[in-house]
Amino acid sequence: MKKEANFVISLKGNQGNPHEAVKEYREVLDFNKPAAQAGCIKFRSVSTYDEKHGRKETRDYAVSDDVQWLKELFPQWKSVNSIGG
Repeated sequence: MKKEANFVISLKGNQGNPHEAVKEYREVLDFNKPAAQAGCIKFRSVSTYDEKHGRKETRDYAVSDDVQWLKELFPQWKSVNSIGG
């Protein structure tokens, strides 16, 4: 029986062009608008707010499975199913 696994990898700056492409993609996401108004990019997002030790932190996270463009630009990344940040 064939087993499959899912995994998460970090895309760091030393990956050059793929890193820049994903960074630019993420920069156009507007967390204050519904996905339908965010420039036709399909993504799911969540924001968290935390107060600990006198610090207040808001974090925004987004995940998109709209990655066909990434696979076309970088065929060696054909197994990528989503990107997030």
